[in-house]
Amino acid sequence: MRELLQRIGFSKRVEGRVIKHLETHGMKELSLRRLMDQFLPPSDQSIENIWRIPIMKQPQFGLYLFRDSIAVLSKVDLGQAFTTEWSLRLHNLNLNKNRESARRDELTRKKGFYSTHIEEIAISAFRDISITFPGDVFILAAWLAALDKAKSTPTLRCGITVHGLVSHYISMYGTNYEKPLTVEKVMTIFAENNITGNPIIRFDKDVDVTPNTTELLRLIEV
Repeated sequence: MRELLQRIGFSKRVEGRVIKHLETHGMKELSLRRLMDQFLPPSDQSIENIWRIPIMKQPQFGLYLFRDSIAVLSKVDLGQAFTTEWSLRLHNLNLNKNRESARRDELTRKKGFYSTHIEEIAISAFRDISITFPGDVFILAAWLAALDKAKSTPTLRCGITVHGLVSHYISMYGTNYEKPLTVEKVMTIFAENNITGNPIIRFDKDVDVTPNTTELLRLIEV
């Protein structure tokens, strides 16, 4: 397994996460087809949600590492059969991207927005969401939003997205084999709280998110 991954030429970060993903799912032997299945489904299967792709459920494996992995697998020479099958899967991924783009364009047209419209979500939407301890998601969202606000300039406004928040949360949660936490699980929790898509998180103008030490200690008290 390790020899195949080294032959492909993944970065050390990607290789380490892929190995951990395979070991977690008990995959001791790895065929080329099984490897492809971890990154892209067969071409006859639709990609409803990129976060449902197996490798995307691995903690600390976000969109950046996913794009990097796809690029590496698209360049490596593992034989004609692999190249043909991978090309079909990659084409299916691109078709899905085009469909998503078309849907967004249509939604923009129907709503009468300009193409530069950016979807945003108020930080208060995360106030009642708790995963590990009370208030954890809201505290992290507030910290990230405050950091973005501090880094923004008059000509460049930074902004953390919902997917970025999820990535940061899972990264801080770390590895826990007894209670694993995946991107899909966090996104499901968000969806249950009516948070979908990937909007940019912004401060509410009328919501006070200034840290209160007494309240914070009460929230995390065990």
